[in-house]
Amino acid sequence: MNNSSLRRTPSAAPNSDPTSHDPAVSLTKPKRSRVSNAKAKTGCITCKKRHVKCDETKPYCRKCLALRGHCEGYAPPKIPKQRGRVAAVARTANMLHQTLLDPDLLDFHDATGLNYFNEFVKLSQAPWNVAASSGDLWSVLLPQLARANDTLRHAAMAIGAVSLGDRDLHSSEHRKTPAGPGPPNYSPRELHATTYLCHALKLQSRSSSVQDTIFLSVMLLYFETLRGNIKAALDHVNHGLALLLTLTTSQEANAHIRSLAPNPGPLLGAVTNVFFVLAAQARHILTGRVGDCRPLPHFAKGLRNASRSMESFMHLLCQLWQPTVMNDVPELFGTLDEYEHHWNYLRRAQSAIGPLMHDLVLSSGVIGCSDAAAINTSIHHILGHPQVLAFYADNRQKMQTLEKAFLPLFHRIMLQSRDSKDYLRALHLRLQYLGATLFENAPQFLSIDAVRALTPLFREFLTTASAALRAARLTADKPAYGTSLQCGLSMWLFGTALFCRDAVVRDEAVVMLGEYPGQDGLWSTRALHVLAVRNRDVEKANAVEGSDTEQWARLWRREYALEEGGAEVIFRYMKRDEHAAGWAMVEEGAVVPAVGKAAWVKRRPRSEKLLMEDLMLST
Repeated sequence: MNNSSLRRTPSAAPNSDPTSHDPAVSLTKPKRSRVSNAKAKTGCITCKKRHVKCDETKPYCRKCLALRGHCEGYAPPKIPKQRGRVAAVARTANMLHQTLLDPDLLDFHDATGLNYFNEFVKLSQAPWNVAASSGDLWSVLLPQLARANDTLRHAAMAIGAVSLGDRDLHSSEHRKTPAGPGPPNYSPRELHATTYLCHALKLQSRSSSVQDTIFLSVMLLYFETLRGNIKAALDHVNHGLALLLTLTTSQEANAHIRSLAPNPGPLLGAVTNVFFVLAAQARHILTGRVGDCRPLPHFAKGLRNASRSMESFMHLLCQLWQPTVMNDVPELFGTLDEYEHHWNYLRRAQSAIGPLMHDLVLSSGVIGCSDAAAINTSIHHILGHPQVLAFYADNRQKMQTLEKAFLPLFHRIMLQSRDSKDYLRALHLRLQYLGATLFENAPQFLSIDAVRALTPLFREFLTTASAALRAARLTADKPAYGTSLQCGLSMWLFGTALFCRDAVVRDEAVVMLGEYPGQDGLWSTRALHVLAVRNRDVEKANAVEGSDTEQWARLWRREYALEEGGAEVIFRYMKRDEHAAGWAMVEEGAVVPAVGKAAWVKRRPRSEKLLMEDLMLST
């Protein structure tokens, strides 16, 4: 409260003579009058209601946001009252003028909100995001839904505010200074983003629309990914998958699905594609430490109640709402749409290997085993199982058929300008094919000779990835434009750095991963780079002893996980034990630094068992 409002001044006496016999002076104490200060009329609505001093930060009071989590903003300036017909004409003319200038303002409180929404549309339709995702979820569906829906529109404005805030942060004139003592110094765009998001959640809490809930979960995921808050993003993956589980397995499932749209298949298929990618990532990224928490706990509980595994549920999602019959593959594909239709069908069919592998692992005896030789034997038995080999042989034949029909179209598009709308999309489709060929055929990794034979494909992958990054023109000053929930490029670069048997190719993959300007879903590219750099030392130490087959068997035992939402990493591998004259499992951990090298600390493994038990089999 202002000190001046507490100050009192004596009233002027009628006679200044202290010996006067005026009874009014001699018998009564002079009255003190309170100085009247004009009330501040420029504070926010919330502070006025609470009768507290406002810090008058525009457009939202920081004090309210810090203490209450929301601010109602500022009342519009009052227009001086005009009498009669003149006032009505003036108000009408002003409204018509604003509407004619920009009709879109009818759906937005101010031009700032419209600016943020337009940024969201640019972001969702950015070449990298569109090329990395299948279908028109980002390029068409989400922008249209957000434009017409109040809840989704506020979420879109929050995303736009984050994007523009990141751009400000990377410009030289807006770089953040180190935080000093006191409350955090949030930028205006950060405050805007939080306010819009809170309003979207408030609107959603009043709605019973299943469609709004589904699409808001995707937008919240994107929002937290842009902010780099992977722990919050994991929570949204957890609850989004639980929602899909309810939609497909509950007694009210059919009613919920019918309420979405007259033809809900494409809608649910588009959302399923997002969560299918993120579910696999979430198994390797924990909100806490290994042993202290489980991946996707809420969703995992729902799976147990439904007597399903993650693999069987993912396969179910792939079959429910999308075509399951593949048309005959033409001799040559004429368009990317035609190829992508067949490619997406094959990708959905590939999910059938998940339930089979899950059952084989459970029946193999590898769970709970801590003997290195027994673990190695079990892995060979699982991957060498006749059903597994038959599945991958059939899948490989189908992939080669698609590739043969696609390559002429791909090479023709590569002769076009980089600005062609098909150029970047064709590169991404080729990267998806190479990624699936290299990293989704586990039996080929049993033999060191088979892995060496993949070296030309690893080289082609790096060349194609480099071309895609150049074509997208991703730059550090616009980090949001390199973000995609469905792109797997950083993980494929990491896989190349681990599994390729050509040291030069591995090193090139490490360099590309370190310079990667994007954000792929939940993966922290910085964390993956830290792991890849550490693997260089592991490879060198492993190569000093044993035959090629023995060295490769030890490298098979490498395992990793991201803890604390990707802020920390752990790496397990076989290391020479000088005291025992043999090789033993070691576990190291490191905090992921913003720049520079990580400081690795040796940790005691919780057990000699596979880390996979804590990550893969808990969901």
